[in-house]
Formats: sequence, C-alpha cells, structure tokens
Amino acid sequence: LFRSDYFTPKLRLGLTATYYRNDNLQMTDIFDEVAYEYTLREAVTEGYLAKPIVIKLKTSTSLDKVHTLAGEFNTKELSNEVNTPARNYQIVNAYLEHGQGRQVISFCCDVQHAIDLCEAFNEKGVNTEYIVGDKKLTTDRKGTISRFESDETTGLTNVMVLSVGYNYQDIGVEIMACPTKSRRKYIQQLGRGFRLKTRSEEHTSELQS
Repeated sequence: LFRSDYFTPKLRLGLTATYYRNDNLQMTDIFDEVAYEYTLREAVTEGYLAKPIVIKLKTSTSLDKVHTLAGEFNTKELSNEVNTPARNYQIVNAYLEHGQGRQVISFCCDVQHAIDLCEAFNEKGVNTEYIVGDKKLTTDRKGTISRFESDETTGLTNVMVLSVGYNYQDIGVEIMACPTKSRRKYIQQLGRGFRLKTRSEEHTSELQS
C-alpha cells in the first residue's frame, strides 16, 4: 500500500510518456513546473523516430448518429456505422494501393470489427490475423504476434491490444480504422509505428479513415 503522505521529499520528479490523461488533467495541474518536454515532431526531426506519411481515406461513413459517452464515441453505435463491408474493403484497397507488402496493423472499434476487417484483408490476399482480449478468440496470442514479426503473416487487426507497449520496429503501415475523440488513445496507437525501421523503407504510412 502506497501512501502519498508517508514521505516528505524535497523534490518530487514525475516522468511520463503519456502526457494526455483520461481525466483531462495537465502535467502543470499535478506538478509545479514542467522542466523538459520532448515532442514526437522533435524526435522525428532529429532522426530518433521514423517520418510518417499520412494518407487520409475519405469514406461515405457518417458519424452523425453516433453519441458521445464519457467523452468518447459510443462503441456499439460507432461499430454499427464503421464496420461495413464497403468501408472495410475500401480500407483494404487503400492499403493495397499505398502500402502493399509492408507489415500492417489496424486499430478497430470492437471484436467483430477486428474479425470482419481481418476477413476482408484475407479475401484480398493479404495474410492477416486478428488479436483481441478475449482468450477464447485469440487462443495463441504469442504465436499470432510471432508469426507477424517473422513475416509469416502480413497484417494484424486488433482492439486495444497493440495500442500500448507493443514495440515491433518494422510496422510499415498503421490503419486507424476506429475513429476516436481521445487524443491520448490516438497518439498511443500512432506511436506504435514510429520506431526506426530495420528494413530499407524508413517511412511509416498511416491510413486515416
């Protein structure tokens, strides 16, 4: 058990890689002073991260009927709107046009969306697996990730499994298939593809839809 009033430090230092919080507090609300900040843009400019190429994909999907719940899109309503065959195939076709052959991870709205988008990729000849939190559906998570990282498969679709802490360098394309109102969530997901590549193609493509 940790008690914040147990110690009386002369200096309290806070470090974070997640500078946007779910409770909307800023670092200046918690600490007296932000002594140093290093942005993604600076890391890219100075050569520590890969430079992304952003491709925006315009679809006919409307989010007008999707309500907001606790500051984020209602998951069920959002999935009903975005998880359609037309949109899924449009995403896959955009990948084939702009990023074919590169390792690709897709961020989806819910489990069914991950499964359906995975099937769309496979139908178009892109060897893809899905990875979700439900162990009954993803029975071999380590194997799924291992096959992706060894090039046995080309793509992974997922729901909040690869958003944080997944650090495979050679992700060549990220597909933000799930709209979000959370800047924190978006940046965390986006950051998965910024690591410098071991292969000749240095850039990370990001398909926004």
